[in-house]
Amino acid sequence: MDNKESIRGLPFFLSGRFFVLFGLASVLLFPLYYYFPGGLLIPLAADTILLSAALIDFFKASAVNRISVERSIPQPLAVDRSNEVWLDVSNLTGGPVFMMIHDDAPQQSKSKVLPIRAMVRPGSGTRFSYSLTPLERGEAWFGDIHFWILGPLGLVWKRGRSQAQEAVKFYPALALIQRQRMQIRWSSSQDVVRPLRKRGEGSDFDSLRDYVPGDDPRLVHWAATARRSRPIV
Repeated sequence: MDNKESIRGLPFFLSGRFFVLFGLASVLLFPLYYYFPGGLLIPLAADTILLSAALIDFFKASAVNRISVERSIPQPLAVDRSNEVWLDVSNLTGGPVFMMIHDDAPQQSKSKVLPIRAMVRPGSGTRFSYSLTPLERGEAWFGDIHFWILGPLGLVWKRGRSQAQEAVKFYPALALIQRQRMQIRWSSSQDVVRPLRKRGEGSDFDSLRDYVPGDDPRLVHWAATARRSRPIV
């Protein structure tokens, strides 16, 4: 959705259907101004009726306070991996509503399939999901969940919000570290004779180096391995 930041602060915004009807009324009725006395009043009257219909649509739209959206996050969230985030919608309006949902994902991530547009049946238990890929490790924050309800005439989107701010942590991809462990174990099982260098056997940061086949797997520094995404001893 374009201009999401500005739209989020509005209690409503006009739908694409409204602008299509407004444009058609202006294009089709405005030429009457040249052929009939007082013809300009006809397109103006049509636009006024359309604006009145949009106002009625806003008040007829379902009450946003009877709709809530909750977020479920898998743990842990792996960096550079696609993680599925769930959004559970509870609709207590008594009827189906067409919704648009946007989750404020952390800035240190990228998401797909947002905003979500779908018809939500009355009751609870409707679940949607989207893909979230963290870009860097560390603590990050989710914001609130914003949603909009389309009015019964399809002219206005009415805004609602579920407070859902929470902190999460992005971790290095554990699967990658596991694969590196398997590679090291496989390499250590091979009969490869290499001269051992003294460097790398200490515990200081300056003594860390890349793993080479033949090194003792017990010397692997797993914290440095996670940071550098390659085996370090």
